[in-house]
Amino acid sequence: MQPSAQPTTQLLNYLVLLQNIQTLEQYQTFCYNLYLLATYYANKPHALKSAGNRNYTYDSVGNTVNRNGDTITYNPLNKPATLTNHLNNKTVTFTYGAGGQRYMKQTSDGKYTFYLGK
Repeated sequence: MQPSAQPTTQLLNYLVLLQNIQTLEQYQTFCYNLYLLATYYANKPHALKSAGNRNYTYDSVGNTVNRNGDTITYNPLNKPATLTNHLNNKTVTFTYGAGGQRYMKQTSDGKYTFYLGK
């Protein structure tokens, strides 16, 4: 299995290969080669630093705060409070009840989603 030089092309090649896996050995080779595309923080072995040309950063408790340019903020319970898309600057805000359950999502273009009974 010889992946191309471009990470995005590599990922697409691997997705095609994944569809054709028939043995455990092929699956293990696939997983190992996919692992080689990603980098991790030395002090946080499970925290993805990059995958192809996408980069990730984390706060002191391990929450993803930057996902390839998109920002994420968290409430005091470490639940996502806002997500901001860096390409169009649109924001999604989440609101939680006293028990920590999400009950509302609001987008910057004025759309609301309510989560009742969850």
